[in-house]
Amino acid sequence: MNHTEAEIVVSRYYGNLNSGNLENLLGMFADDATFEDPVMEGILQGHQEIGNFFRSLGGMFRRMHIDPVRIFPDAGGCAVAWNADAETQSGDRLAIQGVNVMEFKGDKIESIRVFFDPSALVNGRQGDKNE
Repeated sequence: MNHTEAEIVVSRYYGNLNSGNLENLLGMFADDATFEDPVMEGILQGHQEIGNFFRSLGGMFRRMHIDPVRIFPDAGGCAVAWNADAETQSGDRLAIQGVNVMEFKGDKIESIRVFFDPSALVNGRQGDKNE
């Protein structure tokens, strides 16, 4: 996958995620795709499990926006460094940085592994060396 191809897929993925377009987002995944996130136990597989995870985010956050900041393509996919800005249902503001590793099967997402410090969901900030 070259950088331009990766940018197109990443733009679609985060566009669908940020707009809440779950149908289009799930349509990007292969039927047997897997999804791993540090706040979950185990690996989600398939549209139903992955869709349930994304639906649950609406219960956790009033608002969330994730911006991809750097893309690192390779032959079978890419890694994406991102920044997230979110507000919890209780009004706490969160700033989180992470990386998604995305693998593709043809034009579909085969797997996503999400990496970030889950303690940022509790204390609201991640990576601020002045605190």
